[in-house]
Amino acid sequence: MADSVSFENLPSDVQVPLFYAEMDNSKANTAQDSGPSLLIGQVLPEASIDRNKPVIMPSADLAKKICGRGSQLARMVAAYRATDPFGELYVIAVDDDKQGTNATGTVSISGTANAAGTISVYIGTNRVQAVISADDTPIQSAQALADAINAKADLPVTATVKAASVSVDGVSVSGGSSSLAVGDKTTLTANVSPNNATNKTVTWTVNDSSLATLAPSGSNNESCEVTAVKAGTVKVTVTTQDGNKTADKSIVISAQSVAVTGVTLDKTTLSVAVGASSDPLAATIAPATATNKAVTWASDDETIATVVDGVVTGVKAGAANITVTTKDGKKTATCAATVTAQVKSASGVKSGVTTAVVTLTAKYAGKAGNAIPLTLNYYGTVGGEETPDGLTIIIDGMKGGEASLTPDDAIAAMGDEAFDFIGLALNDSASLATMDAEMNDSSGRWSWARQLYGHVYTARTGTLSELVEFGDSFNKQHLTICGYEVATQTPYDELIGYRLGRQAVFLRNDPARPTQTGELTGALPAPVGSRFTLTEQQSLLTHGIATASVTSGALLIQRDITTYKKNKYGVSDNSYLDSETLHTSAYVIRKLKSAITSKYPRHKLADDGTRYGAGQAIVTPAVLKGEICAVYRQLETAGIVENFDTFKSNLKVVRNANNVNRVDVLFPPDYVNQLRVFALLNQFRLQYSDEEMAANA
Repeated sequence: MADSVSFENLPSDVQVPLFYAEMDNSKANTAQDSGPSLLIGQVLPEASIDRNKPVIMPSADLAKKICGRGSQLARMVAAYRATDPFGELYVIAVDDDKQGTNATGTVSISGTANAAGTISVYIGTNRVQAVISADDTPIQSAQALADAINAKADLPVTATVKAASVSVDGVSVSGGSSSLAVGDKTTLTANVSPNNATNKTVTWTVNDSSLATLAPSGSNNESCEVTAVKAGTVKVTVTTQDGNKTADKSIVISAQSVAVTGVTLDKTTLSVAVGASSDPLAATIAPATATNKAVTWASDDETIATVVDGVVTGVKAGAANITVTTKDGKKTATCAATVTAQVKSASGVKSGVTTAVVTLTAKYAGKAGNAIPLTLNYYGTVGGEETPDGLTIIIDGMKGGEASLTPDDAIAAMGDEAFDFIGLALNDSASLATMDAEMNDSSGRWSWARQLYGHVYTARTGTLSELVEFGDSFNKQHLTICGYEVATQTPYDELIGYRLGRQAVFLRNDPARPTQTGELTGALPAPVGSRFTLTEQQSLLTHGIATASVTSGALLIQRDITTYKKNKYGVSDNSYLDSETLHTSAYVIRKLKSAITSKYPRHKLADDGTRYGAGQAIVTPAVLKGEICAVYRQLETAGIVENFDTFKSNLKVVRNANNVNRVDVLFPPDYVNQLRVFALLNQFRLQYSDEEMAANA
């Protein structure tokens, strides 16, 4: 049979002269197919990005612009770009749950700084510093911190300030007369303690409303006018709204008025500090049966001291006379008040100064907000971070975030686009199970029908027992859960971005090379003393949780394993232990697919030994076996596989017995492995023996 050449487009019966050429690139392809990275996370409600649609994301700046500054997805992109500034990245935005709850945390500040200093609070990996001046009040210090937080638009939280709630611990009644004539009136005053109590609202009651009527007034009902109706004795009671504290005053109502003859004070001298208040002065009216016991109070120098209902408050150092005057008869008594300069307590807290609270609120709803770490002075004094002397700062971590979020729409949006590295911020069991269904080998991305491949990475923080329990709940080869300590200073969603970027850079270059020691540039690890020990890391790896390590303060990948641990019979199985195995599998299959589909896209199939002419677009099992071996040699040269001869002897390429148009291949690659453990027995000598020396003579 004469040789002939198979053309794709050039007709075999062309009659017009002369020269015709057809392009054929079937032997030219050397490209390696791969997919970009993908991040899935929440965006802010006002974000302009399309929801549930793959969007290419070339920069962190664009993510901030269209996802919302401080949003989960924008921060994940920024973290990813810190480790992979070049690779192709897509994102899918999950909408915020408008019915959800945003997490909150607090920074409580009390005391007054003895000297100027700086408050250093870490919100995730971001340090926020507020400069404090000497003698700043807690409110001033808190406001400075809140302003510094709100000035950083890329933080995942906003800040507000308020005085801390101070509980009521008591109440007393002052002022007014203890005896009235029918028709007379007197005004009682409620004194709630402490002076800086948050809720000073009170209610007034009388035990017999037929004898007297009450008319409360004031913003907190602190004053009450009592009107005598008929003769008798009544008890007027004041009750605080906070704590139900009570005090009362008995008033004798007579039919005839008894005149006041004099007044005395329980103290003739007192001392009070600037900004502080004294206990109430007690005025005693004579006679005890006087009808109108109402009095007024006055200071002869209110620039030094003021007085309200017998309570003296220091304004500035000096002396002032406090005078009580009866309304009936204008009888007087005087107390000499000395106001001293303010003295700070040992704790540095000025008398009467309250605690101020900075409330941090996550910008998005859900449990992800609960995982935003808040820390004071992460680097400590060694890093120049120290709370100003005199201040006490207490941090209550983020909590209370709840939302109903699922990845279903995001997964549907992925369609049949290939993504090799998938970072999923929705890390609850249900979301991960949903994503695994998308990745499975039977109908998912790893199935024969879709051949999209890819691997899912997520992260969680927790105690050893929490992470072990979570790892044991999965047995999936296409899922890697990276576990970190509770005290890790980097939010878990940013850890996904950092780690995914590092994986992408390493594995795109060489899918078989271990990713261990890859630095998560920009991430802050848990502090010394709060990190997992070697034994704990071993437990995590045994239970399907990938681990990290710390060297010289840098957070590094230690080992990226999958959650696959056992076969379908519950027997231990390490075939899919390391994520590199999955990436290597995808690389090898794509390499072989590229060779076959490029060189044999429209070939005829014949048995081995068929005597067809050279140039014919025809292939036999032997030709395909040779092609597969050639590809394997290339992979071996690239360090992806090993043991070519054994591979070749086990490779089977045959025509299907029931379908003459089909070739079946048993492809048995031997992947190269990773150097994970170097074990050395140091069998030292103090001196080689004569026998050992002689053996080498």
